[in-house]
Formats: sequence, structure tokens, C-alpha cells
Amino acid sequence: MNNNAVSFQKVTKLYFTGKRYQPTFREWTDAILTGKSFYRPKAQLKALNQISFTVKQGSVIGIIGSNGAGKSTVLKLIAKITYPNEGLIETQGTVAGLLELGTGFHEELTGSENVYIYASILGLNRKKIAAIYKEIVQFAGIEDFMDTPVKHYSSGMYARLGFAVAVHVRPNILLIDEVLAVGDLAFKEKCLSFMKDYCRHPHHTVVFVSHSLENVKAVCTEVMWIEKGKIIMHGHPAQVIKAYERDQKNTPS
Repeated sequence: MNNNAVSFQKVTKLYFTGKRYQPTFREWTDAILTGKSFYRPKAQLKALNQISFTVKQGSVIGIIGSNGAGKSTVLKLIAKITYPNEGLIETQGTVAGLLELGTGFHEELTGSENVYIYASILGLNRKKIAAIYKEIVQFAGIEDFMDTPVKHYSSGMYARLGFAVAVHVRPNILLIDEVLAVGDLAFKEKCLSFMKDYCRHPHHTVVFVSHSLENVKAVCTEVMWIEKGKIIMHGHPAQVIKAYERDQKNTPS
């Protein structure tokens, strides 16, 4: 067995753009009488275009690139929230993470109730959740608000609780999107420190999408730079980030 946590082989992901086409009455009539189709395909956007890469177990890989580059699409494919149109994706072990604020939360329920809901979605039974509940609340640092409906939470409180649940489920592959950008400095530092420690376990892997190059430098063992659905560079953090920064300076705003 290889020690790859994640493997992408010639993966393409398509999205369709444009408004839904509404046929006219004449087109409907003509289609019924002649059997011809009035279907007009929408424009296709290649969010990812034939990309291939592997991530070893025990790595912290940072994914960087401009808005719309395809970074979050990579995470959604790993999490099986969406599926590729072409290519093969393989993962080893359990996958969990924080991809969007409020994922797995019900806004009318309290923080405490949402811990049980979200952790159960991530695969834990009630007994296991009860065993780690205090650790989750302590890590989130919002003890005074656990009996408050989460619809009254700030975005930072959402991020705190969501991250705390995701990491205490202890998945083999932890996915973290830009949601840490809404947290305060102390909590960001706590999360970054956790990610570093997390991958000291040989079967734990973190995939971290961020626009903060400083955060990526601080925790990542490797970095992948994506633009327009293509991998531009994948390698040592300092080298990839330097090339990315140079490119950004030379790109007209």
C-alpha cells in the first residue's frame, strides 16, 4: 500500500454558466410537431483542467492562487461534496473539515445542540461526541454561548465552533478553507499551531486553502499554486510562494 493520503489523476471539473434558457411558444410547438430539440447548451467553465498531484500522509499542503483559480473546488472534490467530470480521485482514511461557515449547523439550535449534529454528520455516535464535548467547547473558547442559538453568533464564533468540532473528530484528512480569515488573531494562532501538531501523527494530513501567504508559510510542508484550473507549481513553500508573489507583482490589477 502506498502512503498517499490524496491522489488526483487527470481530474477535470466542469461548471455551467449563464442563465437558464426559456424556449418560446413557437419553439415548443415546433419541437412537438417535428421532434426536433430546442435545447441550447450553456457555456462550460473548467474549474479544474486535467490536474494531477499527490499528497503524502503526514503532510500539510497549502493551496494558493487568485480568486476563482479552483482552490475550493479541490477541497470539495476531496470531501466528495462534488464529483469530477473526468479523472480519478483517491483518498485514504476519513475526511472532514471546515469548508464554509455554518456547514452542518442549524441556526435555530444552540451551540451545544449543533456540536452533536455536526459531529454526527462527520461520523461520530452520541457516546463518542459526549466523550470529547468538553474538549470541543474548551478549544472553541465560547463556553458562555453554548446554550445560545447559533443564529446569534458572529462569523468568528461560527468559525471557532466549526473548527473545534472538525478537528476533534480526528479525521485522517483535515480540510480547511479560508474560513479562518474571520477569526481573531489569538484563535488563528491556536488553529495554526494545532495544524502543525496534527500532522506529527504519520496518518494525519491537512489540506489548507488560504490567501494568507504568512499563514501558509507558517504551517505548510508543501504548497501548490493553482490558476485557472491548472497547477502552475507544486513544491517547497518558500519557492512556490516566492514565484507566486513575483507573478502577482507583474500582473496588472
